[in-house]
Amino acid sequence: MEEKAKKFDQKNHDVNDIFGRTNAKALFLFKWNIQLEDNPDKFGIDLFGKYKNITLKVEACVHSGKDWTSNKNIQDKYSDFMIWQRRPNHLKPSTEKEKFIICMCNKDGNLFATLNITKEILKLPKQKRRFQPRNHNTKAKPEMVIPVNHNKWKFHEI
Repeated sequence: MEEKAKKFDQKNHDVNDIFGRTNAKALFLFKWNIQLEDNPDKFGIDLFGKYKNITLKVEACVHSGKDWTSNKNIQDKYSDFMIWQRRPNHLKPSTEKEKFIICMCNKDGNLFATLNITKEILKLPKQKRRFQPRNHNTKAKPEMVIPVNHNKWKFHEI
């Protein structure tokens, strides 16, 4: 039986959404001179952009762990990064004309991991994990995630 996605948490969203989007835009502008724009559909993918004739669709998120202080130490500590169950609703496999990318930043907004979404990634098995939301002192409920080996992610800093 498929596990339901966790209930939407407005406090967690308020803390992370603008921060993740702002920093994803900064990364794409700084690294690749690509201007990303907010999606007006608040239920859709977070950001849109263009690179040559390719449409970029970027889902921005924040890894709020205090341990991501360098890209080397985060790769040493974790064998994989998680895609939350609710994110694949917006993600499709990238094609030559349309790229779906997850852009995760650390809590300081200076370190990033990007992942180009492929059919293989979306077919990876889901696992149940418990994560502590950034703005709560209560125990988080388990949520289904897709673990993706950190070797599939590209790491950047600005």
